[in-house]
Amino acid sequence: MLTKEKLRDTLLTRDNGYRTDLQLVFNTYTNQTVEYLTDKLEETVHRTNQKLCRYFLKRPETRIHFVGFIEEAFNNTHCHCLLKIPSMYDENEVIKLLAKYFRQLDTREIPKHTVYRGKKRSDLAFYNVSYTSKGYRCGDDRFIYL
Repeated sequence: MLTKEKLRDTLLTRDNGYRTDLQLVFNTYTNQTVEYLTDKLEETVHRTNQKLCRYFLKRPETRIHFVGFIEEAFNNTHCHCLLKIPSMYDENEVIKLLAKYFRQLDTREIPKHTVYRGKKRSDLAFYNVSYTSKGYRCGDDRFIYL
């Protein structure tokens, strides 16, 4: 059983490659379901991986991964995420692509989907992981790994 403390400690381990010094938040600014946002995030990650390496399904070492927790707030179902970016890619380019593809999935007349990028600070690693996993409960469908 993966408890909240085990998850936090696993993410804070340096050799797993997750960027704990950086946090992304994918905002919808709507009252959507968890399934809706999960689908949009899966499509965003798939499109980004496809753009970076068209053979990403056969080469797992080239894939962008993220772990996150979906929160349902009034008028903003959103997801706090920690990224795992292979060293062959530029971090800024990857985040720009994620934001671009996430915005493209917004079907409203005036797209409002946004990606917020937190400040990159190594002293915030513990806080970022704790905040990302704050509502985690074992077996919860709001915790995602893509």
